[in-house]
Amino acid sequence: MLEKLPIDEEKLGSIDDSLNNIQQQTFPFTGKNRLLIDLPSDISLFVDEKVISLLVTETNRYAEQKLHQHEMIGQREKSTTSKEIIKFIELMVWMSLVQKPLVRCWSTNPIYNFPLPRSRMSRNRFKLLLANLHFANNETIEQSSRLGKVLPLISILMDNY
Repeated sequence: MLEKLPIDEEKLGSIDDSLNNIQQQTFPFTGKNRLLIDLPSDISLFVDEKVISLLVTETNRYAEQKLHQHEMIGQREKSTTSKEIIKFIELMVWMSLVQKPLVRCWSTNPIYNFPLPRSRMSRNRFKLLLANLHFANNETIEQSSRLGKVLPLISILMDNY
């Protein structure tokens, strides 16, 4: 059916050589070096003062419980505040949009150079808040309750919405 086509080896070699010599044209980046969207200026679109207060109280309580549990009382960390929790939530919203690993968000590598997280808080402080973030007091949670750790947050959200 199909006949074998004659192939000129000399032409193929010259085509391969010419393809290897082609260089891709580069174009300079002229846009703005920033996100094209801004963070919400008012986090109250997502959470209200009751939720912030709950997060501050329970996060500080859990950090204290961890320090006492590990007998590191002399190494007490600075307690968090409402302003810091708001910055933390803003960063969490931003990170959900950027979708890069946590380590990359604070990197100074030119590929991942995001100035926003570094301007809000240090990576170590963010990781500490993330590790201690709590919505309920561990000492008062019913052991049989599967929602015990988030029940105070759910109650506030149910009341609000």
